Amino acid sequence: MGRVFVKNFGDGNYMWPTALESGTITLITDAGAFQFVESDDQDGYRDYITKNVLTAHGKVPDKGTTTGWWNNHAKFQGLTPADIIVHDDGTRLYWTRVKNGETKQRSEVDENRFAKPGAMLVVQERPTIGWSDRDAMGRPLHIKELHPRVREILRTQMTMAKADDDNADYAKALINGEDLSSWHDREDWIERLEKQPYDIVTHAGDWEKQKADMALNALSEVGQSGRKAIHIKKTKDFGFDSQSDLMKYIDWLERRQGGVCQLTGLKYQYTIGPKDRMMTVSLDRIDSSEGYIPGNLQLVCHFANMWKGARDNSRFIELVGSIRDITPKFGNADEPTFI
Repeated sequence: MGRVFVKNFGDGNYMWPTALESGTITLITDAGAFQFVESDDQDGYRDYITKNVLTAHGKVPDKGTTTGWWNNHAKFQGLTPADIIVHDDGTRLYWTRVKNGETKQRSEVDENRFAKPGAMLVVQERPTIGWSDRDAMGRPLHIKELHPRVREILRTQMTMAKADDDNADYAKALINGEDLSSWHDREDWIERLEKQPYDIVTHAGDWEKQKADMALNALSEVGQSGRKAIHIKKTKDFGFDSQSDLMKYIDWLERRQGGVCQLTGLKYQYTIGPKDRMMTVSLDRIDSSEGYIPGNLQLVCHFANMWKGARDNSRFIELVGSIRDITPKFGNADEPTFI
């Protein structure tokens, strides 16, 4: 069975955008210390680090810290394709696996740490299958929609930390899109949830159900009633070969928009748990005189869809902008008294 590792990417995770774009995991080492890594000289490494490198808080690293940094190299090189690496970027949970391939290394000036000015870093990069912020079923892993315990068990201040067996099993179930109730029903998880409610994802078909409902509503409007759809010459026609194709297109819209309403810029919700229906995601036709066809669809909040009606997209966005610019003229003045 593979292991699960929680990974960070330098001070402030400054290397994360590069790792995400290149589909790699990285390990950063002071160039002077790296020579001791190559020669497997831990004592020399520790001596060099304590004399030349400071922690992210500007302190001389103690023995525990230097040992942890040293051990990161063994963890990094010991990763196998069966292992899962996760990273919380503050908004979404990403995961990946390493793949067979050469570990590359390059040098760059240290501009993000507290070593002496002009010090050099060695950046090692291992290839992966690519970072994903979705589970195996294609559902987005939005941090705000995950149990609040996730940010405790799948987050670390260390460069790289191995999750314990139970937390690793949870991470695997989450990523595989499996039912999570065996964890969520535990007393300690329930107590944690009571302290910080959230839009719980149980993976019992949350996003899939909402996506299917939106597709079925579209089919209903064009009179297809769930049958294999064809492009028909109606005011509200349907430009997809099937409900499944429309659902795939909705998935693409969700990825492109990043979980945000196209009309208002607000984060929409999925219809699971005790939520405000007005913020629920809804499928909208950009031009209401056209049909459910590629290029004419967007994901919006339910209230925005209702308010927009058959209005032009740009006109509605203009009206929303006007509302945002309004400044109350009378403040909080007391109501007049009438006799």
